[in-house]
Amino acid sequence: PASGYQDGKTAVQALIDKGLLEKVMDERGYSIENWGYGLGWQNGIGAFTPGKGYLVKVNSDCKLTLQESTSKSAIITPKLLSSSYFKPVYTDNGVNHMSINLVELATSGLHEGDEIGIFDGGICVGAATIGADQMATGTMSIPVSANDGLSQKINGYTTGNLITVRAYNGSETQLKLDVQKSGVARFNKGESLFVKVSTDKVTAVNNISNA
Repeated sequence: PASGYQDGKTAVQALIDKGLLEKVMDERGYSIENWGYGLGWQNGIGAFTPGKGYLVKVNSDCKLTLQESTSKSAIITPKLLSSSYFKPVYTDNGVNHMSINLVELATSGLHEGDEIGIFDGGICVGAATIGADQMATGTMSIPVSANDGLSQKINGYTTGNLITVRAYNGSETQLKLDVQKSGVARFNKGESLFVKVSTDKVTAVNNISNA
C-alpha cells in the first residue's frame, strides 16, 4: 500500500470512523475487524508491509487515502501457534479465507496448550494451538482456507458446508458450538464466524481422516 511499513488499523482508521469498514484480510487470512464483546476493532495483521496486497471489505463505495509512514509500526500482534496434531490440507498461505473467531475461552473448558482443528466433514481446513496470549484475551482467530479447485484432491473447505471444531489434548473431541452475533456455522469466503466453544457434552472422535 505504501513504500514504508504502517500500522494496519491506523491506515484504515478513517473508514472505521465513518462506519464504512467491514474487514481487512491479508494473504494469510489474518484480519482487522470489529469483534464486539467490549473488545472493539482488533488488528490481527499488525503492520501493512510494502509490496503486499490486502483485501478491504466495505459496506458502500468510498475512498481510502493512505499516508506514507516514516517509521515501521511498533505494534506487536499475538502469534498464532501452529498445531502439531491437526494438519490442514492446504499448503502455503491458502486462498479465499474465512475467519473462525473463538470467544470467551475462559469459560470454554479449554486450556493453554490445547490444539484446535477446524473441519469441513473429515477435512482439516485450519488449525492452531491455544497460547498464553489467547487465554489472556479469551479470544482466538483461526483462518481457514477454501478449496482452490485446481487439484484432483480437495484442499480446503467448500462454501456452504457445515463447520465443526475439534480439540486435542491427549485425546480428540468434537466441541459444542454456540454461534454469536448472527449467521450459521457454515463456510463462506471472506466472512467471519464468531462462536463460543464448549467441552461440555462433547463427542469423542475416532478414526479421523484428512482425506
